[in-house]
Amino acid sequence: MAALADQALNLARKQALLMVLEDAHWIDPSTLDAFSLIVERMREAAILLVVTFRPEFSPPWNAHAPANAMCSRVRCHPLPFHRPYGIR
Repeated sequence: MAALADQALNLARKQALLMVLEDAHWIDPSTLDAFSLIVERMREAAILLVVTFRPEFSPPWNAHAPANAMCSRVRCHPLPFHRPYGIR
């Protein structure tokens, strides 16, 4: 897993890097370890990591931890349901 984190950090030293991890609530332990390493070392490079997950998932890099002050959490609420016009 360290090799994956090193690869991402090396790429980000050359140019800004966007990483997207969708549905992190289904992540396997090895991938979680890799992303945790990346988050721990993100200050070394220009990386924007966007992670989506369900409310019951608690990432190890939780934004409430002071050591991870670079993390922000944006909570999205479900959109209201509206029937399309002409459908009853």
